[in-house]
Amino acid sequence: RITQQLLSMEHVSRKNLVAKLESFNVVSLLQRRLAAMLHRADSSNTKIIFEDDHSSFLVMGHQSLLGEALDNILDNALSYGCKDGGIITVSISSKKDNTVEINIFDNGNGIDQELMPKLFDRFTRGADVSDSGSGLGLAIAKKIIEIHDGTLTIESSNKGTNAKLVLPLFIDNTNSQILI
Repeated sequence: RITQQLLSMEHVSRKNLVAKLESFNVVSLLQRRLAAMLHRADSSNTKIIFEDDHSSFLVMGHQSLLGEALDNILDNALSYGCKDGGIITVSISSKKDNTVEINIFDNGNGIDQELMPKLFDRFTRGADVSDSGSGLGLAIAKKIIEIHDGTLTIESSNKGTNAKLVLPLFIDNTNSQILI
């Protein structure tokens, strides 16, 4: 798995994106990624709650790469935030500045505050991490989101961790009409 992550990191760092840009519904992408995590969540006694208002939000980008970024963030919430069971709450909403905001919150113990400044650096792992993670997931996720003109921020306390992704909405002006 680390080989695949290193290749992905190199691919994303060079912005050598060969896949075709497309507009797609980021809500549907998020639902598919969450569905793929349900079995693992159930086996670790973790509940996943998806809060949405059944809207459809179009973004322009590389669907598979954004899916990889979501997978990495969700995997961290499941592996570290809720490693002993808990709740992951995922919400998505549009904002007035033509962006879509995705929040992934876990109610775990939070991230060590000393680790926060280095969280998006390659190979960064917490001192109490005992699994076989590579420390590349969040670095890859952040780079992918930035390539899509978005942002990824993480806030954490002893009551949990929230990853906030913000992406620009795709506004299709090709079908606009002028009414006289």
